[in-house]
Amino acid sequence: LFVEGCGLQNLKREIRNTICEEYYYDLDLVNCQLNGANEHSKKWGLNVPYLNEYCINRKKYYHLKQQIIEMFFSDNHVQHLEDELEFDFMIKVNKDFEIIKNYCMGIPENQERIKILRRSKKGINIRGRLMSDIFNEYENKILIQAITYLWNKGFSIKEIVLIFDGFMM
Repeated sequence: LFVEGCGLQNLKREIRNTICEEYYYDLDLVNCQLNGANEHSKKWGLNVPYLNEYCINRKKYYHLKQQIIEMFFSDNHVQHLEDELEFDFMIKVNKDFEIIKNYCMGIPENQERIKILRRSKKGINIRGRLMSDIFNEYENKILIQAITYLWNKGFSIKEIVLIFDGFMM
């Protein structure tokens, strides 16, 4: 689903939107992977209140977005923050991520995927890469469903450009 080499997908959003605003609408699945992790956690019966808080009140925590994403997709620990309340919140979000990562590592259907991850890249960051695998797949399924819906409604999909967690049409 991703471009190899040059393409609109590789441009920063601000540049891409400036170039394309006259021709395309930009449709974005906001916070898709973390919302997906939150929803899956509910289905799995996992208690992740701080991830839920982040997802519900994302605008409040938007300035922490990059660090939160890095924690989810890696084994990085919380970087110290000057604001003690934010630092405490980040520690709690990271504990929620640990619950999700440990659960996903134990799911029988993930064991083959985990073996492949262990063989590649010298087994580095297996849990974070598993999260990436699982929730990229989740995101891609949603994108395909959205595009299929548009096609079924009679929209032309020839000009759709996939952009990571969304598309332009």
